[in-house]
Amino acid sequence: MKKPVKITLIVLSSIIGLLLIGLGSLIVYAQFSKTQHEETIRYYVDELSLEKNDFKSEFEEIYQLTLDNYSLYQAKGLNMDSIHSSFLQRFENTDVDKAEFGNILKEFFSSLNVGHSFVYLRDYTAGYAPVFIENRIFVDTPNEYLLANGFKDKDEIIAVNGTAVSEWLDKHEKFTSASTDEARRLNTALAVFRSWEDTIATYNVVREADTLEIRLPLKKYDLLPKEAEDNQLVKWSIINDSIGYINILSMMDPVTDDFIKAYRNVRGLPHLIVDIRRNEGGNSGNGMDIAEYLIKKQQPHCVSPSKVMEPQNDAYKGKVYLLISPCTFSAAESFALDIKESGNAILIGSATAGDTGNSPKTFHTSNGIYFRLPTREPSKSPKGFPMEGIGISPDYKVEQTVSDFMNSHDTVLNFTVDLIQNENNR
Repeated sequence: MKKPVKITLIVLSSIIGLLLIGLGSLIVYAQFSKTQHEETIRYYVDELSLEKNDFKSEFEEIYQLTLDNYSLYQAKGLNMDSIHSSFLQRFENTDVDKAEFGNILKEFFSSLNVGHSFVYLRDYTAGYAPVFIENRIFVDTPNEYLLANGFKDKDEIIAVNGTAVSEWLDKHEKFTSASTDEARRLNTALAVFRSWEDTIATYNVVREADTLEIRLPLKKYDLLPKEAEDNQLVKWSIINDSIGYINILSMMDPVTDDFIKAYRNVRGLPHLIVDIRRNEGGNSGNGMDIAEYLIKKQQPHCVSPSKVMEPQNDAYKGKVYLLISPCTFSAAESFALDIKESGNAILIGSATAGDTGNSPKTFHTSNGIYFRLPTREPSKSPKGFPMEGIGISPDYKVEQTVSDFMNSHDTVLNFTVDLIQNENNR
């Protein structure tokens, strides 16, 4: 057996692709929503044309629209009257400013316990998402702005504004929309370089044997240095001359075309790894089109069972190894479910985010605050798996380790390569 492949370049390209595609699921879905709702507007909270005496009525309108349209609250056992009353009390405090109003809205949508419920408000940011490994936050391939402000590759963030990371995560999870606890924790960590306010955040960082403090201004995204653009949604490579590797970073257009171009380079190889660990979704139709290259027989699409997927003429002949994580969300998650239910794949990594979408739609108040909600009743896949609330479990649970990360090794990918090689040696 060959020793594990070192995948520094693969990790680097994946992370850069992730950052350029967007910071977290809210950005991805803001882009997707824009294709469906051209008038969708996202404000910074301090730019809202609302005064303090407007906040309560604005929340009431948001709540009523939510009550009328959110399709999952009964299945989740939520007491909407109780939620309404508890948040309404917050407006009795006359000191609620615009930043706090944004926090209240973010917390309200988080309380709906689903990843597709969120408000379209902009963050002040550093234009970067970290990595979250073994409940620790690390900088990996920092962008120009972080580098200019003193961060370096492999820095570990141990405190934010004087609060230890574990405690900071505990306090901020209530603002993170998610369908599973694992996805909520992860997405909270990914937001460590974001804020509603134009502020200077303080980070305590461990670098090798030293601990230092870095003050970082969080800014409007448009005011950050422009990074070199890489619009590729699909990366590919060949490992050990016999294993095709395709990394699908999004389900946004034109991902199907990009996938086909990559697939043509590896379809003749005896082994194929498809990586969607950093794919936060987009258009489920794209996922269905891609799946037709990876299945061996006809099957219904999990999101729309009336649509039948047919294997392409040059569909892959061997077994697929699909890499997943709690970042695998929405259209990427429905794609993973289709591939799993094809019976032609081995899933490796950690459970997905637990939310395929349930027909999310965008709504807005009369004052123009936009937000997103699932609108379809709870449903199951053709083989009976819940389409929301439970992550898709891997066949082999494998997670990135800090030790491998510090040595620029991808634990999950290396495990998969070893698994393939061991199967060949039997």
